[in-house]
Amino acid sequence: MKFTEACFEEGELSVKNKHLIAVALGVMTNDEYCIIYHTKGALDQGAGEREVMEAAAVAGAFGGGLAMSQTVTLLRDVLEEFGGGGSPAGESIKH
Repeated sequence: MKFTEACFEEGELSVKNKHLIAVALGVMTNDEYCIIYHTKGALDQGAGEREVMEAAAVAGAFGGGLAMSQTVTLLRDVLEEFGGGGSPAGESIKH
């Protein structure tokens, strides 16, 4: 647990960027818990909805359509529930 906590401390990469990386990894591994947890973490650190979706899209480029198709609905639900305040200038993803 301490290793994981240390990995998500501020360092050369911001905490926000670390959560965005973790969102992408969650998409690649189809890990629903990680997608939800790290999407909320990224939003809490000031990420916008578009940043979260872009991180997921990068994972989709490596994981193929299956990676994206199985998570895009989940990501939109999570962004709808936790988003809003995290989007710069009120940006949101259109459904």
